[in-house]
Amino acid sequence: MVREAKRRMAEECLSWAEGRTGGVDPFLMTFNYESVYVSDWSKLGFADVDYGYGTPMSAGPLVNCDLIASVIVMRAPAPLAGTRLLASCVTKEHADDFTRRMREDLV
Repeated sequence: MVREAKRRMAEECLSWAEGRTGGVDPFLMTFNYESVYVSDWSKLGFADVDYGYGTPMSAGPLVNCDLIASVIVMRAPAPLAGTRLLASCVTKEHADDFTRRMREDLV
């Protein structure tokens, strides 16, 4: 899903810059269920900082907005290696399919 969106981005940007989108801005923020915003926090270094009690088990944003479908990519909690995805605004009926598609992208 993420790779697919990244692959389309250059062509969509060029189409928009050349005025081939019929006046539609493909980069306009939408708040519908068909859009998901991805933010990668895994390489920002927050988990590497000693905040006075050693490095944290986990570090990431406090997300409490159900208006925007989002996925936050974070490091897995210590001592695990890997990735943790914090997904918000995926309905129960789509949760299994969403999880499957995100796992496919991580491979």
